[in-house]
Order: sequence, then structure tokens, then C-alpha cells
Amino acid sequence: MRITVLTTIAIAAVSLATTQPSAAQDSSTINAPVSVVTCDVIDTYRSAPWGEGVDLVPTSATVRVAFVNRSDRTVNDVTFVLAGRGGDLRIADEGRFSSGVQILHTFGPFDVDAIGPNASCDVNVTSVTFDNGVVWRRA
Repeated sequence: MRITVLTTIAIAAVSLATTQPSAAQDSSTINAPVSVVTCDVIDTYRSAPWGEGVDLVPTSATVRVAFVNRSDRTVNDVTFVLAGRGGDLRIADEGRFSSGVQILHTFGPFDVDAIGPNASCDVNVTSVTFDNGVVWRRA
């Protein structure tokens, strides 16, 4: 009896793990309790004296992320990872994020060399902590 139950659980786990998303689904957002709505990288430039004809070069960048808690519970912490030029950049946001409410936060400034000038915003939710202490992590 015990072996049969464990075998059934193992088969169910394998079938769930190998389920492929449909064409309309993005595999990075399946079952994620928080989804990114928009993301922008905003370059910051240093001031140049007038009349010098100096091309402005970005010196830092901020990241603006809009996200929605799609779960039924309040979220206390969301961790994002931004794919940057210098590797992945971890961004943590703490607060009380109610279900169904869009949140817009700006993070940074970050070193422009880490993100890259004129970078696109390739960001994913990697972990979510709920108000009851349960933590969701991207597989």
C-alpha cells in the first residue's frame, strides 16, 4: 500500500514537471504568484557644461518595474532578477502588496556598466514571500 501511494505521487510529480506550456503561455510566468506588467531601464546622464559639445554618456541607470500580486494572499517580499550586461542583477522589494493591485516601483541607481547603456528590461520574478511566511521560488 505504501509503495503504491509513493509510486502514484512520484508519477504525478514527474507528469507535472514535464508538462509543457501552451503556445499562449510564457514558461517563465506559469504559476508565478506575482507577474511583471511593465519594466523600463532609465539611463541617467551626468550634466555637461553648456557649449562644450560633449556627447553625454549614461553614468547610471534606474529600473522601473510594475507588477501585480496574482495570488489570494498578501505578499511581503518580491525578488526580481534583471539580466544585465555584467550578469544577473538581484532586485528585492519589500512591503505589503495586496492581491490584484498593480505596484509601480523604481529601483537604483545602478552602475550603468552592470546593466548596460540603453538596455532592455529582461526581468523575472525569482521569489515571493507571503504574509504567512510561505516562500515561492522559481524552479
